[in-house]
Amino acid sequence: MEVGAIILAGGKSSRMGTDKGLLKFQSQHLVQYSINAVDNLCKEISLVTSNPEYDQFGYRRLEDETPELGPLGGIQSGLRSSKYEWNVILSTDIPKIDESIVKSLIRPPIEELIRVARCNDRVQPLIGVYSKWILPELDKFIRNGGRSVFEFIANFNPVYANFPAEQARAFENVNTMEEFQKLEP
Repeated sequence: MEVGAIILAGGKSSRMGTDKGLLKFQSQHLVQYSINAVDNLCKEISLVTSNPEYDQFGYRRLEDETPELGPLGGIQSGLRSSKYEWNVILSTDIPKIDESIVKSLIRPPIEELIRVARCNDRVQPLIGVYSKWILPELDKFIRNGGRSVFEFIANFNPVYANFPAEQARAFENVNTMEEFQKLEP
């Protein structure tokens, strides 16, 4: 099964104060951890951001077709431009994510329209697999003022890929400089 990857790197980073995907942790940019998690598994990787500094990574860079929508806008733009029916969606701020998590998400058969990670009863909508078939509903949801990824995916009865509590660190994201400074190898 061929799968694309869409890495959401275009957030405002208002809580962080700087573009968090470009912060370095253990000598790698945060976005590189998401890239590494999908690189061997996905046929195409797209980075959704308006920041041209991401061109240094050598992957296709997309801008949100409708700015200021947050993650939903990135998902919309990424899915619309992807040539693959199934696409891994990852945010750029999860430095502990690894290939084994993504492998579990994309294991066949994928019959649902959305499959997202869940660990310790916490749903991770920005660590998942989304079908292009959701685009008409996503467009409608956004047109009607919807902005919440959680609200949107609830419309599809997503399948949850459950991960054991021991893997909880893989799902930790960093939103503030304080969280970033507390990151441990």
